Amino acid sequence: MIVLSMTATFGKLEHQTLHLEPGLNIIDAPNEWGKSTWCAFLMTMLYGLDTRERTTKTTLAEKERYAPWSGSLMSGRLELLWQGRHITIERWSKGRTPMGEFRAYETDSGLPVPELTAANCGQTLLGVERSVYARGGFLRSAEMPVTLNEELRSRLNALVTTGDDSGTAEALGEKLRELKNRCRYHRSGLIPQAESRRAELENQLQEHQRLSVQLKEIERRIGQLEQERQNAEEDGHQAMEQALHAELTAQERCQALERQWEELSKGEPAQRTKNPMRPVWLTLGVALLAAGTGLTMFGWLWALLLLPVGALSLVAGWMSKPKQINTEASAAELQAQLEEARQIYRNTRMRVRSLQFRQPEEAFQQRQRQLHMQLGQCQGQLQSIGDPALIHRELERVNGRLARLELMECAITMAQQALAEAHNELQRRFAPGIRENAQRILSRLTGGRYDRLLLGEDLSLEAGATGEDTLRSPQWRSEGTADQIYLSLRLAVAAELTPEAPLVLDDALIRFDDARLTAALDVLREMSEQKQVILFSCRNISDSLRQEDI
Repeated sequence: MIVLSMTATFGKLEHQTLHLEPGLNIIDAPNEWGKSTWCAFLMTMLYGLDTRERTTKTTLAEKERYAPWSGSLMSGRLELLWQGRHITIERWSKGRTPMGEFRAYETDSGLPVPELTAANCGQTLLGVERSVYARGGFLRSAEMPVTLNEELRSRLNALVTTGDDSGTAEALGEKLRELKNRCRYHRSGLIPQAESRRAELENQLQEHQRLSVQLKEIERRIGQLEQERQNAEEDGHQAMEQALHAELTAQERCQALERQWEELSKGEPAQRTKNPMRPVWLTLGVALLAAGTGLTMFGWLWALLLLPVGALSLVAGWMSKPKQINTEASAAELQAQLEEARQIYRNTRMRVRSLQFRQPEEAFQQRQRQLHMQLGQCQGQLQSIGDPALIHRELERVNGRLARLELMECAITMAQQALAEAHNELQRRFAPGIRENAQRILSRLTGGRYDRLLLGEDLSLEAGATGEDTLRSPQWRSEGTADQIYLSLRLAVAAELTPEAPLVLDDALIRFDDARLTAALDVLREMSEQKQVILFSCRNISDSLRQEDI
């Protein structure tokens, strides 16, 4: 792109026009003539005016700094050559928005240029965004020596990573770091929070399971205790029946022994016991003998069979005589038995009384109260935990979210690795070329005195002079030499980043001596063969060039 003319109502400029030519343009003008204003006007015509900028205690917003001194509305016109087309760009103010209106058209025909808009004009014409052109296409005395600019590194990075020099790889890298910190940053990251929530839900489920088992155990123990109580009551009834039966048996035995004791005391004779089988045996024997005798008339065989059996029956009946009960036992033995029976009777009566007046067991009631208290506590804890089905659904949701976050973290890590590799590729591809070009320019500016230049990974510079063993940063050089070192870098960067954009220098050579100024003009003249160069200077450089030509 080549700027042909600029017409501005901008700051101190009031309908003033500046005509330019392709190649090297040198505008000699004293201080406060408006050189910096023309530079700001060119930037505004290409990229517009940032109306969001606010005035602070230390800086003045451009919309206020460059408001026309005459009170007129801010406006301007820019004529240029772009891709073989003669184009006119106009911007003017309307209402409260300075330079808010835009128009681009073919200068000769007046036909609009639709590809150019207020927002993309500079980007489309120069191929770079505002910040990159401000650092790579403009060199101002106030910025010498220059410092590293993040947008400049972003520009270099984008050329390598995407092939599109309008990318913002540095912003992407920062965004990736922010996203990764959001995913995992100590305990405040999304992943640690999700992991903590998952652990909490898992602990709730484990606690719910433990309490459920404990609740069933308590209920089982309560049922078992109730069964024991019922069994104890049933055992009590059975024990009472057994005790009453034992008491009655002991009473009867005691009464029998007391009667025997009374009989023994009265001297009554002993009684005989009857044998109920004796009459049977005697009757049977007589019947068999009679039958055997009567059957002798029919034959001796039957007599031989019945007569012996009848005889045996008579013998058995005679042998089963009544026996006498031995009631003549000693008084001492009977008295001992009676005392023993009375003691057993007393014991059985005491057992019955103890069973009749038995009180509820305090230990049983205490156990029952403890179990019911534990049951209530367990139920309350289960209720506080909540429904396990809801906890399971929440856990599934958290696991799904955690899986997505871990996948995102993995993708971010891969993207950061790709950017790091692209940065390394940037250093391999562009840093050597910029260093070599800057070293060549510095050697020409200093007449060959500084022939070594090292460009660091952060685009920082160190230079070495002939005869010096080590390289040193520009801070160790004179102010003029520092300007020349950084000018070399800026010119090399401009050639690399903005090969078709005009190069504008605003008093950038103010601290150059005559010899190095002449060398700088030679370098600029060489660059002007490839791109337009506009040099504003408060020194009378044009006369120096004419004298050299003469």
